[in-house]
Amino acid sequence: MKLIVATLFVLLIWLQYKLWLGDGGIPEVLELEAEIETVQSEVNALQERNSACLLYTSDAADDWL
Repeated sequence: MKLIVATLFVLLIWLQYKLWLGDGGIPEVLELEAEIETVQSEVNALQERNSACLLYTSDAADDWL
C-alpha cells in the first residue's frame, strides 16, 4: 500500500512539474499571451493605416469621377 501511495505521489509531483515548468506550461503560456498583445497592437495600427488609405483612395476616386 505504501508503494502505491509513494508512486502516486511521485506521479503527482511529475505532473505538476510538467504543468508549471514543462513544454506548454505556465511560463510558455504567459510568453505567448504577451506576444499576442504585441501582435494585436501591430494589427490595430495596420488596420488604422488601411482605413486611412482606403479613405484617401475613395476621395481620389470621387474627385476623378
